[in-house]
Amino acid sequence: KLSQLTNIDVKYLEKLTKDYFFEKLDAKTAITLSKSLEIPLHPYYTYHWKTISRDDFFELLRWFTDGKVEFERNIVNKIILPKNEVGKRVLELLGVPHNFINNEFTVIDKDDALILYTILHLDKKNFYEQYKNSELEDVLDMINSISKIKLGDKSGIFIGARMGRPEK
Repeated sequence: KLSQLTNIDVKYLEKLTKDYFFEKLDAKTAITLSKSLEIPLHPYYTYHWKTISRDDFFELLRWFTDGKVEFERNIVNKIILPKNEVGKRVLELLGVPHNFINNEFTVIDKDDALILYTILHLDKKNFYEQYKNSELEDVLDMINSISKIKLGDKSGIFIGARMGRPEK
């Protein structure tokens, strides 16, 4: 039934369920499963959206407006972005894999490019304004209010502690 609902090959779905930790799910399948079953995106493609501020998120979106998206067979293959130290730092905080080319460009490849393109609606001309008009403070809530693909919180809460050595 799942194969009929999602148009994903039965053998591939069986392999995913049997070898869950060993088989890497591709982005297209993760998006299809998330949309058709109305479940959050697979954790492999969920980034740490709660670790960035609203202002950092808007800086990232402004950076994406300056970028170029490359397609291969009508599927997003790369997002090429000009040099931007703040944007690059935001990508690092999110945990998005990317490459820094010739100290000029930041490139997000294949599956990660497709995920960002889809969940942030980079295909729309006014994607930046959609988020700018939102009154929500939390970045994850902001994305979930607009995107058809729901995202879960990957980060949780961080608690730091320090333990001294009084005998020293």
